[in-house]
Amino acid sequence: MKICRVIIFCCFYCIVALPLWAQVKKVSLIDYLYLLEQQRGLNFSFIDRDIAGLQIEPAPDKPSKAALIAYLQASSGLVFTLVSDNYVVIHRKETRKDKFCGVVHDADTRQPIAGASIRAANGERSVSDKQGYFAIAVAAGTPISISHLGYKKKSVVAATAAETDCPQLLLQKQVTELEQVAVQHFMTNGLQINADRSYEMHPRQTALLPGLTEPDVLQTLQQLPGIVSIDQSVSNISVRAGSHDQNLFLWNGIRLFQTGHFFGLISAFNPNLPHALTIYKNGTPALYGESVSGTILIDSKPDQGAQQTSVGLNMINADFNSSFRTGEKTAWQFSGRRSLTDLFRSPVYKGYRERVFQHTKVTNFFADQSLDYTSEENFSFYDLTAQMQHQIDARSSIRANAILIANNLEVTQQSSVDLAAETSELKQTSLASNLQYERQWSATQRSDVQIAVSNYKLYSQDFYEDNDQVIEQENNVLDKMLAVNHRMLLPQDWTLRMQYAWSDLAVANDSYRANTRTQQTLALQLNGGYGDFYLATGLRALHLLTYKRFRVEPRLAVSYRWAPPWTLTVAAEAKSQTAYQEIERQQDFFGIETRRWKLADDRSTPMLTSNQASLELQYQAYGWLLTGEAFVKKVHDIASGSQGFQNQFASSAVIGDYTVKGVELLAQKRLGDFTAWLNFHVNDSKYYFQTLHPQVFTNSYETPQAFRWGLIYASKRWEAAAGGIWSAGRYYTPPNSRIPSIADDGSLFVNYAQPNSSQLDDNLQLNASCSFLLAAGKRVRFKTGVAVQNMLDDTSVINRTYRINRINQTIEEIDNYNLARTTNVFIRAYF
Repeated sequence: MKICRVIIFCCFYCIVALPLWAQVKKVSLIDYLYLLEQQRGLNFSFIDRDIAGLQIEPAPDKPSKAALIAYLQASSGLVFTLVSDNYVVIHRKETRKDKFCGVVHDADTRQPIAGASIRAANGERSVSDKQGYFAIAVAAGTPISISHLGYKKKSVVAATAAETDCPQLLLQKQVTELEQVAVQHFMTNGLQINADRSYEMHPRQTALLPGLTEPDVLQTLQQLPGIVSIDQSVSNISVRAGSHDQNLFLWNGIRLFQTGHFFGLISAFNPNLPHALTIYKNGTPALYGESVSGTILIDSKPDQGAQQTSVGLNMINADFNSSFRTGEKTAWQFSGRRSLTDLFRSPVYKGYRERVFQHTKVTNFFADQSLDYTSEENFSFYDLTAQMQHQIDARSSIRANAILIANNLEVTQQSSVDLAAETSELKQTSLASNLQYERQWSATQRSDVQIAVSNYKLYSQDFYEDNDQVIEQENNVLDKMLAVNHRMLLPQDWTLRMQYAWSDLAVANDSYRANTRTQQTLALQLNGGYGDFYLATGLRALHLLTYKRFRVEPRLAVSYRWAPPWTLTVAAEAKSQTAYQEIERQQDFFGIETRRWKLADDRSTPMLTSNQASLELQYQAYGWLLTGEAFVKKVHDIASGSQGFQNQFASSAVIGDYTVKGVELLAQKRLGDFTAWLNFHVNDSKYYFQTLHPQVFTNSYETPQAFRWGLIYASKRWEAAAGGIWSAGRYYTPPNSRIPSIADDGSLFVNYAQPNSSQLDDNLQLNASCSFLLAAGKRVRFKTGVAVQNMLDDTSVINRTYRINRINQTIEEIDNYNLARTTNVFIRAYF
C-alpha cells in the first residue's frame, strides 16, 4: 500500500505541481528585456502593445548573442531582428505581412532618429518612432524616400518582406542645410560655391594652396576674387575695398574681434580643426548683421566619426587636435597651438619679425633722436579651443564651445650709458564661449537657443627711458548675445528660418569708459529652389534700444539657369554695424596694433550702413568654370579715423562715405588630379567727405587691379601647388616738397600734395607648396611638406609714409616692405 501511495503522489506532483512551479519561473517579457539591456548591453526597440502581457522563461545559462536572440524569438513568438551590433528591433509576425520596415539612425552617432518622414512612391507614408523604427505597406521594389530636417535625403528600394528583413538606414547630416551647391569643386578640393553665391570651404578636405603649409582659413580667403589684404596680413583683409573691421567673423555663432596671430601673419583659427568656412561678399542671409562688407562664418563641431588625435610641428608653432567620445551620446574635441618663437628663432621667425616689426618700437625706438639704446623682444602666441556635443535624446542635443586667443610681446630697452633697462609689454587676448540647445520638434520643425559671450582685450605698458615716462593703453570689448532660431522645412524643400536675437555690446579704452549699445533684432530668411530657379531672400529688422532707432534691411540672392551651362545671378543687400576700429595715433600700441575698437554713438559718430548690388554670369561645362561679376557698393557714415590716413587728414575727425564699383573674373579648368585657375578683379573706389578739401579722393583700401593664379595637384598621397599674385601698388600721399613747412607756432610739418594721388610700384609674388602622406600601420599616418612664400624674393614696397626728423629737420620717407622669401617645413602625425 505504501508503494502505491508513493506512486500516486508522484503522478499527482507531475500533473499538478510541476506546471505550477514552471509558471512561477516565468517573468514579464518587458522586465526581462530591461534586465538583458543591463546585463548584456543590448538595446531593444519595440511597440509596447506588441509585447504587453507576454511572459517568458529566462534563458538557461549564458548563451551567445545569436543564441539568445534565437531563444527569445522561439519562446515569445515574436520577430527579433538584430540591425546592428547591439540593437534589436521586436515586432509581431502579423505586422510584417506586405510591409517594409527599417530603423533610421544618424550615420555619425548611430543614434536613432525619431520623426523621420518616410514616403513611398505608391503614396503610403510613415514616421519613425523614438527608436527610429518604421513600417510601411508597400510591394517589393517600391522606391522609398527618407527625410529629416538637418539630414540629407536618402532613397531606398523596398526589399521582399522577409521575416527578418528590417535594415538599418543611415542618414548623413546636412552640412549646408538644404543648401544647393552651384560649383562642387572651386580652385581646390573642399572649396565650393553655393547657390546663394557664398563660398564654402572645408579645410580638412582642402588641398594645399600656394605658399601655405596648412589650409589657413584666412589666408585662403585672399585667393578668392575681390578679397585682398593691402599689407599681406590676415588682420587687414579687405572685401571689395572695405576695411578689416567692416567684416563680421563668427566662430560657432560667436563674434570674434581678433582674427590673427603674429600681429596678422597667421590666422587665429587652428586649421586642423574640422572647420566649415562660409564667406558672403553679397546677398548675406538676414540672420547675420554687424558688418557692412564681408561675412565670414567659421563652424567647427566635434568629430562624430572615428576618434582621432593629431600633432603637428613647423618652424613657427606646434599644435595638437584631439576628438574622442566619452559615451555613445557625448563627443569632445580639444585643440591647442603654441608658438616656438620664444624658444628658438628659426629663419621663418626672422622673416616674419622683419615684416611685422619694421618701423615700430621693437626695431626703431627713437628714429628721430640721437640716443644709444639696444633692444630685445620676447614674443609668443597661443590658442586653445574646447568643444562638447551631447545628444540628450533622439530629438534634442546640447553644444558648448570655448576659444582662447593670445599674443604676448615684451620689449626690453637698455641704455648703453648707464645700463638702465626697462621692459615694455603688449598683450592681446580674446576669450569667447557659447552654449546652444537644439530641439527637433518634427520632421519639418527645429529650434535652437544660444547664449554667447565674447571678450577682447588689448593692453600695453610702454616705458620711455629718455624721459622716464610710462604710457598705458588699453582697449576692451565685451559682447553678450542671446538668440532663438526656428527652422521650418516647407514643401519642395524650401526652408524658412526665423530668428530673435538680443545683444549687448560694451567698448572701453583709456580715453572713455562704458560705452554700450543694446539692440534686439528679428530676422526672416527664405531659401529654396524649383528646377533651374533658386531664391534666397530675407528681411532683418533692428531695434536699437540704446539709440531708440528702428531699421529694416532687405537681403536677396536669386539665380536662374536658363541653359545647361549658363547661370545668371542677381544679389543685393542692405547692412549696418555699430562697432568699428579707429586709429588715434600711428605710434599707439608700439605702432604694431594701432587700431582700437570704438562704438558709434548715433550722434557725432553715426552707425555705419551699406547698400550693394551685383550681377554675375557663370559658365560651367566640360571641366571648365568661367564667372564674371559686376558690382556696386556704397558705405555711409564712415569715420575718417577708421581709414588709417597718414597724410594731411591723419588728425581729422569727420564722417563720410565711400563708393566702390568693380568687376571680378574667374577661369578654372579641371583635368584629372590637376586644377588650374586664375582670377582678376578691377576696382574703382572713391571717398566723399563733405567737410574735407578735396571732398572726393581715392579710397586708401582700393586695390585697382589684382591678378591671381594657381596650379593644384592633389592625389591620395601627394599634394602640390604653385601660383602667384600680381597686384597694382597701394595709393599714398606724397609731400609737395621734401623741405618741411613751418607752422605759425614755429613747429615743422609736412605739406602734403593731393590725398592718395600717387601709387606705389606693382607687386609680384610667386609661391609654392608640396606635401606627402605616409601610412605607418592601420591607424598611424604621417604628413610632411614644405612651403615657400615669395620665391623670387621680391622686395616691393607695400606702404609709404612721411615724417619729420627732429634731428636734422628734414622729411623722412618711410617704406614698409613685403615679406621676404620664406621657406617653412612641417610634419604632422595622425593617430
